[in-house]
Amino acid sequence: MALLSLIAYSYVLAQPLSPADLYGSVNINNARIRVKPKMTSRERNSMDEAQQTSLSDAKNSFSFLCLALVAGLIVANIVCSLAEFIIVEAYDETAGLELYVEPAFLTYTWYKQAVNLAFQTIVLLVAVRIMRTVPTEPREQKNLSLKDFCVFLLCCFPIEFFGALLGNLLASVLTGGNATNPVDLMVDNSLSSIINVVILGPLMEEFIFRKQLIDRCGQYGEKNAILFSALCFALFHSNLYQFFNALGTGLILGYVYIRTQKLLYPTLMHMLLNMKSGLMGMISSEGVAVAVVVVLSAAGLAALILKARKLTFLPAEKQIPREEIFRTTYLNWGFAVFFFVMLLYSFITLFVGTG
Repeated sequence: MALLSLIAYSYVLAQPLSPADLYGSVNINNARIRVKPKMTSRERNSMDEAQQTSLSDAKNSFSFLCLALVAGLIVANIVCSLAEFIIVEAYDETAGLELYVEPAFLTYTWYKQAVNLAFQTIVLLVAVRIMRTVPTEPREQKNLSLKDFCVFLLCCFPIEFFGALLGNLLASVLTGGNATNPVDLMVDNSLSSIINVVILGPLMEEFIFRKQLIDRCGQYGEKNAILFSALCFALFHSNLYQFFNALGTGLILGYVYIRTQKLLYPTLMHMLLNMKSGLMGMISSEGVAVAVVVVLSAAGLAALILKARKLTFLPAEKQIPREEIFRTTYLNWGFAVFFFVMLLYSFITLFVGTG
C-alpha cells in the first residue's frame, strides 16, 4: 500500500496543473496534499522586471556614491588652490614683491597639514551632502568586547606590514627606485602632524568610508558593501605606497563597523594604527623596531587565520545575486570616473618626484 501511494504521489506531481488546480490540492489515500501554485508567464515577467529594477537602483546608488566623492575632490581642489593663490598674492604684496614668489612657509609641515585638513574637510562636507540623497538601511547596534577589539586590531598589523612591502616594491619597480612616499614629506613628530594623522584624519575617513558608504550600500549585501568601501578608501589615498595596506585594513574596519554599527570601534582602531606607525618611527634602534614589527605581524597573522573562520555575514534586504555583483557595483559611470580620477592622482603622486 505504501508503494502504491508513493507511485500515485509521484504521478500526480509529474502531471501539469490545470488553471482550476493552481491553488487547489489533491487527495491520496485520504491524505490532503497541497500543491505549490504554478507561476504564470505574467507573474514570471513581473518578477524579472522587479529584479531588473532593483539591480538598476543598486547600480545607480553605487554610481552616485562614487560621483559624490569625485564632486568633493573637485570642489576641494578648486577651493584650496584658490585660497593658496590668494595667500601667496597677499604675501607678495605685503613683502613688496612684483612677481609671484612662493613664500617659504608653503614647505613647512604645519602648512601642509593645515591644507590637508582643509582639503579633507571640504571633501567630507560636499560628499556627505550629496550622499544623503541615497537612502540608508537602519540596523541594530551591537557592542564589541575588549577581547574582540584587540583581536581585530591585531589582525591589522600583518596586513599593514605586507601591504606596505608590496606597495613599496611596486613603486620602486615602476619608478626605478626614484620615487618617494609623499607621506614621508608631510608627516613628522610635530603637534600638527599628530593631531591631523592620529585624530582628525581617522575621524573624517571613517565617517565617510565606513558610515556613509556602508550605511547606504549595505542593503545590497554585506560582503559587497565592505569590499566597496575598502576599495574606495584605498583609491582615495591616491598613493601606491598606501594602497594595499589601506585596502586590507579597510576590509577589517568595514567588517567591525557592519557588525556593530558603531563608528567608535573602527575609528579608535584607525587612530591606534596611525599612532603605532608614528611610535615605530620614534624607536632609535632599527633592530628593535624590526623585531617589534615581526612579532606583531606574526601574532596578527595567527589571529587573522583563526578569526577568518568565525566571520559571519547576514543576508541583506536587497541582496544582489552573485553573478550580478561586479557589473552592478563597478561597471557604472560613477565608479569609472572615480577610478580614473584616483588613478590620475596616483600617477602624479608617484612620478612627481621621479628624476
